[in-house]
Amino acid sequence: MRLTNIVKIPRLLPSVVTKIHLRPTNIHKIRSYTSASSFSLESDFKGDDLIAPSWDMGGQTANNSMTPLYSSMKTLIDKNPDAVCLIQVGSFYELYFDHARIYGPQLGLKVAERKTSNYNIPMAGFPVHQLQKFVKLLVQDISVNVAIIDQYPGFQSDNEKIIHRKISRIITPGTLVDETFMNYNENNYLLAISFPPQIQKQPVDIDTVVGLSWIDVSVGDFYVQQTTLGNLISDVSRIGPSEIIMSKDVELDELVSWYQPLMDLKRYFLRYHKTVYSDLKLSFGVNETQVRQVVETFEVREEAAMNMVLSYVNVNLPERNPSLDLPIKYWNERYLRMDSRTRDSLELVERNGYSGKNLSVGSLMNTIKRTVTPSGTRMLTEWIKSPILNVKEIKNRQDFVKFFNNEPHQGLVIEEMLKKLGDFVRSGQRLALGTGDIVTNLKTLADGIRITHELRNYLSSNNVGNTLIEELIQELDVPIELSDVIDDTFLDPFHQLSDELEEFREFKSHFSVKPDHSPELVELHTQLSALREEEGKLFKKIRKKLEKVDEKLNIQIKPQHGKFNDVIYVSGKAKSIVEVNTAFEKDLKEKRKGSVLIKPKKWHVIQSDLNGIIEGIQIAEKMIINDLKTQVISQLTRIRKVSRRCDFLDITLSFSKLSKEFNLVCPEFLDEPNLVIKDGRHIVVESSLRNIGTNFIDNDTNLTTERCWIITGPNMGGKSTFLRQNAIITILAQIGSFVPASKCEIGVVDKIFTRIGASDDLFNDLSTFMVEMIEVSNVLANATPNSLAIVDEIGRGTSGKEGLAVAYASLIGLSARCRTLFATHFGRELQSLLQKTTNEVHEKTTNELQRETTNELQSEIDLAKSKIGYYKTGVVGDSIDSHSDIILDHKLSKGISEKSYAIEIAKVSGFPEKNIRLAKHALALIDKGST
Repeated sequence: MRLTNIVKIPRLLPSVVTKIHLRPTNIHKIRSYTSASSFSLESDFKGDDLIAPSWDMGGQTANNSMTPLYSSMKTLIDKNPDAVCLIQVGSFYELYFDHARIYGPQLGLKVAERKTSNYNIPMAGFPVHQLQKFVKLLVQDISVNVAIIDQYPGFQSDNEKIIHRKISRIITPGTLVDETFMNYNENNYLLAISFPPQIQKQPVDIDTVVGLSWIDVSVGDFYVQQTTLGNLISDVSRIGPSEIIMSKDVELDELVSWYQPLMDLKRYFLRYHKTVYSDLKLSFGVNETQVRQVVETFEVREEAAMNMVLSYVNVNLPERNPSLDLPIKYWNERYLRMDSRTRDSLELVERNGYSGKNLSVGSLMNTIKRTVTPSGTRMLTEWIKSPILNVKEIKNRQDFVKFFNNEPHQGLVIEEMLKKLGDFVRSGQRLALGTGDIVTNLKTLADGIRITHELRNYLSSNNVGNTLIEELIQELDVPIELSDVIDDTFLDPFHQLSDELEEFREFKSHFSVKPDHSPELVELHTQLSALREEEGKLFKKIRKKLEKVDEKLNIQIKPQHGKFNDVIYVSGKAKSIVEVNTAFEKDLKEKRKGSVLIKPKKWHVIQSDLNGIIEGIQIAEKMIINDLKTQVISQLTRIRKVSRRCDFLDITLSFSKLSKEFNLVCPEFLDEPNLVIKDGRHIVVESSLRNIGTNFIDNDTNLTTERCWIITGPNMGGKSTFLRQNAIITILAQIGSFVPASKCEIGVVDKIFTRIGASDDLFNDLSTFMVEMIEVSNVLANATPNSLAIVDEIGRGTSGKEGLAVAYASLIGLSARCRTLFATHFGRELQSLLQKTTNEVHEKTTNELQRETTNELQSEIDLAKSKIGYYKTGVVGDSIDSHSDIILDHKLSKGISEKSYAIEIAKVSGFPEKNIRLAKHALALIDKGST
């Protein structure tokens, strides 16, 4: 017998071509040949030769080569050097070679050796159902990419199935889709950074344009932005990506060598990618004309970053078709700017715990979150990271909060509807990506559409003439007809088709689509019912015959039992089984001591006909379901838009609940860059104190005539808390929330700067003082009159005199530039310096240019003196010899604290008495020396 087809195995190395004669007796040798892209069968036979695979170098023989199976595994691993390959072999995923040796122990897997005639091959594996567990360990804990290589059935020859294996997807931190370990309350962003070509060969310029594009593949959120090199790290911090990709042409180490701040990029999961352009824009759910119109508005670097993201997703999710909205262009000019250190200092969405791990508990986000939907929670996080500058939009959000405050009953009804809404937009994206159960996703989406429609109707009927709500109602226009079609198509999940044999079946065929959905299904189900009836009659006869042998026999219909299909399984006493063997001798398929499998000829014919009808129904259902899927995907852009408005409702309703819970007030916005707060509180600290039954001490802020406050007082006196609470109140005001105060008047803040806390930066090799200076320099260079700066203890990272000098210079610069809250222990010293003049220096200057410079400095000092106010916190019972502990007074009052109460605070903290006496002695010596 001669083969008339040839199997072509893709080659990776253009080395010596070896030809192997292919005979029927050795076709099993190609049974497991696999590659990242499956091989194909050529219908036109051009000879009976097999082109050698890449691992066959032409000199290998049976004595020095691996088996075809392991050679194919090696090929797959070599083709994906940047990922750990999990290769499906039957009901297991397995690691081979170095992947097994290196990662097996880290995953807690036993590493075994598969012995062949020539090699001992390391391998480790786990059952298919444990895939999510081990993917999480590899991706999130070990921080590596994972290539999932699944097996696909191919043709069959000589009773052997030919198995194809190819990559179904590559899982990276930024391309998670529906993994069980994802946090659905947070966005999972993949960020692309597009630098200009040859950037590492250019001079340092912080104004160099850089393009950003970030996407959450799991829900379809997509953005682009143009930024600068100087603002890059701040923008990356705001986005908070799970993974960053850059062009393979970029050498990050070279960039860092001449621009140190880029070192922060190494804190993230970083990968390099070469963009492959191949109709990537077809990923969007709109026509090409609309795509072109939008993309034409993007800058060059923005489009390059967008293409990089699309290419990376295309490579890691092959054969998937994510439905994406056109990217939204993010404009820095529309949002309040904060650098990464400011976000960390204010603990907006997470805080650094004692263990060094980032925690959400104790953050602003965790404290104010009252949203009830995952998508609403994700949007709230984005709001907190990017407060807006548009007063009109802020007031629009405030109006919704007021509406819910005035209509508490409507708020309760809407909240219950939102709770049922869930995260239906994620189900829509799963449909587009082909993940999860299609029917479940369709039903979830239909439920979301229907609930949104009910929400729209409720708002319409209860708010006639309310302009605010009527505008929202117009935006809640969902394709309700799609929900109706889905509901009319599928069976109720608890619906069971009648079957008299159900109690005897181990498994039962379930259908998804209603039997009367189409004439074809009606006909097929009619035939199925007739066959089921015939099957039932035959089964009764068989059962009756079996019960004559023994009434206590266990009788079951098994669609699958070992290698046998659609058999009747009978078990019981050994004596009874012997009699069954005799009674059904011609129908036996397998006999054991306590059980037997029988399959009478007529039963076999009926089961064959039943399977044919069931398969026909399943094919018809698949066509109906795929048609519905296509309809839904075409509407995803519209559905996402409506979902965002529901998220808006969820957030503003949550602000209303928060305002009642914490007695918040609606802030008023001014045209002038002022900040007036009456009885202000730090909502996070207040929430924590409530849990232990303690009240928060409120304080006023009035940055109008006095643009800069110098705040002094003891450690633990609440200075840092006061600084932060003003920044937090500003952020809350500019996301549309009410604020913790009895009154708040604020001029829109364009930037918030912080210099709080004393710590070095070991990652960037920066000392405590260098960190201070970098942060203060950032404020002095970038602050505007509309900015807010909160600084604490400038100068403490170096010697006393020089630290004081730096603090003085920083104070002068800050007070001239923006609204500033300046906490320090140098209060009296700074006041003394500000009261002195530079006349003496001026008189000694002989150079006219020096005189002009001196005059300029004097003007700046005089301006600072007119804008600075002095405030302090204090203690109750300040005698160092008092036997009772001092009580910290967190209330601000005018003036300068005379002392820092360091020894008293040390005593309260449990400082040993012996060391307290030593400290007192040292202080007395210092005081004596200074007199």
